[in-house]
Amino acid sequence: MVGKKQQPIKKRKATTKGEAEKKITGYLLTHHKYDNGTCENYEPLRVGEIVRGAEIARGSVPDFFNKYFADGNKGGHNLYKTACHDQTLLNTAMRILAGEFSPSILFHSTPIDLVANGASVKNDNDDDS
Repeated sequence: MVGKKQQPIKKRKATTKGEAEKKITGYLLTHHKYDNGTCENYEPLRVGEIVRGAEIARGSVPDFFNKYFADGNKGGHNLYKTACHDQTLLNTAMRILAGEFSPSILFHSTPIDLVANGASVKNDNDDDS
Protein backbone atom coordinates (compact mmCIF):
# COMPACT_ATOMS: atom_id res chain seq x y z
CA MET A 1 0.00 0.00 0.00
CA VAL A 2 2.78 2.38 -0.85
CA GLY A 3 1.59 5.84 -1.80
CA LYS A 4 -2.00 5.35 -0.62
CA LYS A 5 -3.38 7.22 2.34
CA GLN A 6 -5.10 5.13 4.92
CA GLN A 7 -8.68 6.10 5.60
CA PRO A 8 -9.15 7.35 9.14
CA ILE A 9 -11.13 4.98 11.30
CA LYS A 10 -14.57 6.40 11.95
CA LYS A 11 -15.26 6.87 15.61
CA ARG A 12 -18.34 4.92 16.60
CA LYS A 13 -21.06 6.97 18.21
CA ALA A 14 -21.60 5.00 21.37
CA THR A 15 -24.54 5.88 23.53
CA THR A 16 -25.84 4.36 26.69
CA LYS A 17 -29.49 3.51 27.03
CA GLY A 18 -31.47 6.72 26.98
CA GLU A 19 -28.50 8.91 26.07
CA ALA A 20 -29.52 9.23 22.41
CA GLU A 21 -33.03 10.33 23.42
CA LYS A 22 -31.59 13.01 25.71
CA LYS A 23 -29.26 14.25 22.96
CA ILE A 24 -32.05 14.35 20.37
CA THR A 25 -34.40 16.12 22.77
CA GLY A 26 -31.75 18.72 23.61
CA TYR A 27 -30.93 19.23 19.96
CA LEU A 28 -34.60 19.68 19.03
CA LEU A 29 -35.21 22.16 21.86
CA THR A 30 -32.12 24.15 20.84
CA HIS A 31 -32.90 24.07 17.10
CA HIS A 32 -36.49 25.21 17.62
CA LYS A 33 -35.27 27.90 20.06
CA TYR A 34 -37.74 26.61 22.61
CA ASP A 35 -38.19 28.73 25.72
CA ASN A 36 -41.02 28.94 28.24
CA GLY A 37 -43.64 27.11 26.16
CA THR A 38 -42.89 28.73 22.81
CA CYS A 39 -40.67 27.99 19.83
CA GLU A 40 -39.09 30.70 17.71
CA ASN A 41 -37.98 28.39 14.87
CA TYR A 42 -40.58 26.21 13.15
CA GLU A 43 -38.29 24.80 10.46
CA PRO A 44 -38.21 20.97 10.61
CA LEU A 45 -34.89 19.15 10.91
CA ARG A 46 -33.81 16.37 8.55
CA VAL A 47 -32.61 13.10 10.05
CA GLY A 48 -29.01 13.70 8.89
CA GLU A 49 -28.94 17.12 10.55
CA ILE A 50 -29.96 15.57 13.87
CA VAL A 51 -27.40 12.76 13.52
CA ARG A 52 -24.58 15.25 12.95
CA GLY A 53 -25.78 17.86 15.44
CA ALA A 54 -26.58 15.48 18.30
CA GLU A 55 -23.64 13.19 17.45
CA ILE A 56 -25.66 10.00 17.61
CA ALA A 57 -26.14 6.89 15.49
CA ARG A 58 -28.48 7.31 12.53
CA GLY A 59 -30.85 4.54 13.68
CA SER A 60 -31.59 6.38 16.92
CA VAL A 61 -33.42 9.21 15.14
CA PRO A 62 -36.30 7.25 13.56
CA ASP A 63 -36.63 5.26 16.77
CA PHE A 64 -37.01 8.51 18.72
CA PHE A 65 -39.60 10.03 16.38
CA ASN A 66 -41.57 6.79 16.12
CA LYS A 67 -41.66 6.49 19.91
CA TYR A 68 -42.61 10.08 20.73
CA PHE A 69 -44.61 11.18 17.69
CA ALA A 70 -46.22 7.94 16.44
CA ASP A 71 -46.80 5.82 19.58
CA GLY A 72 -44.13 3.34 18.47
CA ASN A 73 -45.40 3.07 14.91
CA LYS A 74 -43.58 4.09 11.74
CA GLY A 75 -43.92 7.60 10.34
CA GLY A 76 -42.89 9.55 13.42
CA HIS A 77 -40.52 11.86 11.56
CA ASN A 78 -43.29 12.78 9.11
CA LEU A 79 -45.58 13.61 12.03
CA TYR A 80 -42.82 15.76 13.53
CA LYS A 81 -42.53 17.64 10.21
CA THR A 82 -46.30 18.13 10.24
CA ALA A 83 -46.08 19.55 13.77
CA CYS A 84 -43.45 22.02 12.57
CA HIS A 85 -46.07 23.60 10.30
CA ASP A 86 -48.52 24.12 13.18
CA GLN A 87 -47.30 26.37 16.00
CA THR A 88 -49.67 24.91 18.59
CA LEU A 89 -48.64 21.34 17.79
CA LEU A 90 -44.92 22.05 17.81
CA ASN A 91 -45.05 24.17 20.97
CA THR A 92 -47.01 21.42 22.73
CA ALA A 93 -44.65 18.69 21.47
CA MET A 94 -41.62 20.62 22.73
CA ARG A 95 -43.31 21.22 26.11
CA ILE A 96 -43.86 17.47 26.41
CA LEU A 97 -40.28 16.65 25.39
CA ALA A 98 -38.98 19.27 27.83
CA GLY A 99 -40.91 17.53 30.63
CA GLU A 100 -43.05 20.57 31.42
CA PHE A 101 -46.33 18.73 31.70
CA SER A 102 -47.39 17.25 34.97
CA PRO A 103 -49.58 14.14 35.25
CA SER A 104 -52.23 16.45 36.72
CA ILE A 105 -53.29 17.38 33.18
CA LEU A 106 -54.75 13.89 32.90
CA PHE A 107 -57.35 14.78 35.52
CA HIS A 108 -58.61 18.02 34.01
CA SER A 109 -60.58 18.60 30.84
CA THR A 110 -58.34 21.30 29.38
CA PRO A 111 -58.45 21.92 25.62
CA ILE A 112 -55.07 21.31 24.00
CA ASP A 113 -54.86 24.87 22.67
CA LEU A 114 -55.16 26.26 26.21
CA VAL A 115 -52.55 23.85 27.53
CA ALA A 116 -50.23 24.67 24.63
CA ASN A 117 -50.45 28.35 25.45
CA GLY A 118 -49.68 27.80 29.13
CA ALA A 119 -53.16 28.54 30.41
CA SER A 120 -54.16 27.13 33.74
CA VAL A 121 -57.75 26.01 34.07
CA LYS A 122 -59.12 25.47 37.54
CA ASN A 123 -61.64 22.71 37.95
CA ASP A 124 -64.69 23.60 40.08
CA ASN A 125 -64.08 20.46 42.09
CA ASP A 126 -60.54 21.50 43.09
CA ASP A 127 -60.06 21.92 46.80
CA ASP A 128 -57.98 24.91 47.90
CA SER A 129 -57.33 23.54 51.37
